[in-house]
Amino acid sequence: MTQLNPLPVLCLCLALSACSDSSASNPAADDVGGDAAPADSGPDGGQPDTDDASQGVDGADTGDVPDDVPADVADAALVDPRPIVDPGPFFVGYRQLEATYQPPGQEEPRTLRLAVWYPTEAVTGERSFYRDLIPRDGIWADAPPAEGPFPVLMFSHGSRAFAEQSVFLTEFLASHGWLVVAPDHLGNTLFDEDTGPLPPALFELRPRDISAALDHVSALPADDPLAGAVGSPIAAAGHSFGGYTMLALGGGQFDLANLQENCEEEFGEELCAYLTPEVVERLTPGLRDDRIETIIPMAPGGYIAYRDGIADIDVPVLLMTGGRDTFTPDETEGDPVWEALDGPFDVRLAIPGAGHFTFSDVCRLGLPVPGNDSCGPENIDTDEAHPVLNAFVLAFLHGDYAVFDEPSPHPGIQIVRK
Repeated sequence: MTQLNPLPVLCLCLALSACSDSSASNPAADDVGGDAAPADSGPDGGQPDTDDASQGVDGADTGDVPDDVPADVADAALVDPRPIVDPGPFFVGYRQLEATYQPPGQEEPRTLRLAVWYPTEAVTGERSFYRDLIPRDGIWADAPPAEGPFPVLMFSHGSRAFAEQSVFLTEFLASHGWLVVAPDHLGNTLFDEDTGPLPPALFELRPRDISAALDHVSALPADDPLAGAVGSPIAAAGHSFGGYTMLALGGGQFDLANLQENCEEEFGEELCAYLTPEVVERLTPGLRDDRIETIIPMAPGGYIAYRDGIADIDVPVLLMTGGRDTFTPDETEGDPVWEALDGPFDVRLAIPGAGHFTFSDVCRLGLPVPGNDSCGPENIDTDEAHPVLNAFVLAFLHGDYAVFDEPSPHPGIQIVRK
């Protein structure tokens, strides 16, 4: 049986239990009549997240906070003349599903836990427990869905995190009528036994997990409440290792020649052993999922796996980066990814005062973060950052590119168009 590190799990549960008060719930759910209609505003975006505080998400080495971001920029509130988008007209339902598939080249099938958020018109309900242990008030467990089909967002968590790591976004989109599906990437979650360096197979398996999860929810049996709920458009977002996953799903081509030539020097013997002729043949065409029409990499890592192959991405990309990110810093990840992108609708949203975990709910919980990345006084407060991120994500998903046409007049936000 997989053994868990009990300390981060216990801290996470205690923190979330303390935070699961009325401030976390749908405000309209606290005082409703029996015949109430869907609320004008849904849940406020939520707290739960992840990570083994002793290792850090992604298992990355800690580093010093960069000192090249002016203090007045990092401290600046993210005020923008364009209105912040409130939670949407729906309440939010939550379910957990399981998807099993057989990845090519693997001896055993993979069974993935799926976290699913969806719009509901139910004004009351049972509170959800994320992953069966994290209480979440105001998000109704197994509530009947509103009438679909719905646009879909697939979400990929960071390394050693889990599906519910960025509920500020997943709950928000569900309140606006989106079906959001996030798998736990088996072997790469907070709840998996830490066995050291990540198996190289995960670089192939993660994109396949997202495709398999989409397959599963698209083929639910007719008697399932979410049968037929998958509509269009279909988009995908991911944080950190999940951002790497987005680049693959969007059509990024792997730089296999470089990976093979420098695998031991730059990546270690494990990757060299993994890159057999059979694996190279599988990866040569890439791992593009043609159903996904838009990708949102948030603080992505793994540029070195693609290099110029990022230019093969053929869907609109909203790249989000933080100027104080010490895990996937701009100089080695965000900047070269942006330089390689060449789509006419590609946008970069850069927040100078944001860190790596600004794109998750880690800081809301007050959990320790390696290097204090994102949660220190030198960083933008996530309570200010998350509504801004939600607003721009929703605009991008709706194809409202005019929102990004003008540079932001505020130093807390930088918008760049191709």
